[in-house]
Amino acid sequence: MRKKTFFISLSLGFVLFFSALCPQFCPSDLLGLDFMQDGKCSMSPHPFACIGAILSTLFILPGSGVIMYIIMTVVSLFPHIFNFPVKITPENAEVQYRLAVRLIRIIKTVILIMFAYISFMTVKTARGSAEGLGKVFLPVFLAATFGIIIYYFIQSLGNRRRL
Repeated sequence: MRKKTFFISLSLGFVLFFSALCPQFCPSDLLGLDFMQDGKCSMSPHPFACIGAILSTLFILPGSGVIMYIIMTVVSLFPHIFNFPVKITPENAEVQYRLAVRLIRIIKTVILIMFAYISFMTVKTARGSAEGLGKVFLPVFLAATFGIIIYYFIQSLGNRRRL
């Protein structure tokens, strides 16, 4: 299960980051900017000013997603520094650490899915084929996130061993 979750989240991270490099995401009309025949942007006399604006907009979410992925991966390597809902004893330490690391891995995957969806919908909205993220975006991702956290608390409190 651990390798499967790692592979899924790593794949989503690559898709999220490199989706901004895809040529279909970088048309001149992506942000409503017009280019003149000489290649200069109609809003700026500098030829690469508009392209810089487009690329910086497209790389904000993938870049922050990759940074969050790296930070959460490093944090999951040190489960002994986490706060736990139960007292950690030598008898329950292994189970509690495993549950906490699993929580971090699954939350990391959900966050990458969310960022990939937001990036995808940003491009669709800029092209005019969609309007915003949709009505179900927020409830679905909030329910997924809090559902995972509630499941972790149930598992953690159920697996505590008292002396």
